Amino acid sequence: MTLDLNSKIVIVGGGTFGLSTALWLKRQHYQNVTVVDAYEIPSKISAANDINKIIQSSYTDRFNDSLAKEALQLWKEDDVFKEHFHDVGIVYCSVEKSSYEELINLNERRINSGRNPMDEITSPADFRKIIPSLEGTLPNWKGFYQKDDCGWAHAKNALISTAKEFLALGGKVIIGEVETILKQNGLVIGCQTKQGQKIDSNKLIISAGASSIKFFNFEDQMLAKCWTLAHIKLNDKEVEDLKNTPVLLNYDLGFFFEADANNEVKICNEFPGYTNYQDGKSNAESSIPISKDSIPLEAEVAIRDLLKQTLPKLATKKFVKSRICWCTDTPNRFFLIDEHPDYNGSLVVATGDSGHGFKFMPIVGKYISELVVKGRNHVNRDFFNHWKWRPETTKDRTDDRHGSTNTASDLKYIKSWI
Repeated sequence: MTLDLNSKIVIVGGGTFGLSTALWLKRQHYQNVTVVDAYEIPSKISAANDINKIIQSSYTDRFNDSLAKEALQLWKEDDVFKEHFHDVGIVYCSVEKSSYEELINLNERRINSGRNPMDEITSPADFRKIIPSLEGTLPNWKGFYQKDDCGWAHAKNALISTAKEFLALGGKVIIGEVETILKQNGLVIGCQTKQGQKIDSNKLIISAGASSIKFFNFEDQMLAKCWTLAHIKLNDKEVEDLKNTPVLLNYDLGFFFEADANNEVKICNEFPGYTNYQDGKSNAESSIPISKDSIPLEAEVAIRDLLKQTLPKLATKKFVKSRICWCTDTPNRFFLIDEHPDYNGSLVVATGDSGHGFKFMPIVGKYISELVVKGRNHVNRDFFNHWKWRPETTKDRTDDRHGSTNTASDLKYIKSWI
């Protein structure tokens, strides 16, 4: 049975998944849709509140590859998203054998799906033909160049644009930190903020990213981890040198973008992330997000090493901003989007971005809203099977990210911060 258009739908979390869902529901003419977030949009703790995120349209696995192509169309055509997408291309590269093999598989997936192969890059000269400002030695670097249908998006502005359209269509945003989920007779009937406001719902959606774990037990399907980023201020000449250049993404060392409108370039080192386990525990849901506008000293070293190899003139410039950014990994890095098994369809979870959720922002709300409206037994089975509630997968948790030691470490072992 399809959900009535006048049903009270409450979305906890105004980030990528929450706002995308809110917009899709309003475009389907649902009258009573409310987003609740602890902060005004763009929420300062949203992982998507950032100047840029990578938008790729190629994946090595069939499922995400298909979804990325669907999202790309809306990045290019939807009025809410298209002004924020910069179709500048991506240079995929590596220095290690295992990650290079992954790049080969990425190129083969494109070819097997009928798309043009990427250009192979085998020497520093090849890199400089694509990004002339790469004056570093690029030792042992090689990779592939996808010229179009990928690049980056201004993430913060995409959040703002989505919220603006949602509100224009009659949606509602409440600023308040949700503290309690309200239940009655085995159903979720709403939520209550720390400020004491009660918000009734017929359907409650938890899309609070890494903070989702504070509401109920996910049976260790969710592992909160953080990554590091830094900004460097460029002069006008340096900005011009990087203008309209592709995203440079090294699977082993990190990535950076062209400068933003504030003449700042963002650089991230590549590594499997940091956990923040509490009380001596090591199960997934005991890793708790914390906010910190600084990064470990070892991350600064890694970021500057990436710059030394690529843009050495920038390697000694001071950081004008640095922070850790939290995401939530599922065991196999597919999203977690399903009805919670304990509440008879009244509670939907939409989280588990696993570090690659933002690029799907234009389209992920389509599938979350389908679940909200139709129920888990009447949605696309391919998507459901990839994203369903699946605690049985925790025994096979993997960390397929490259960089550093290829193993996540915990913040309690970090002694030096910048």
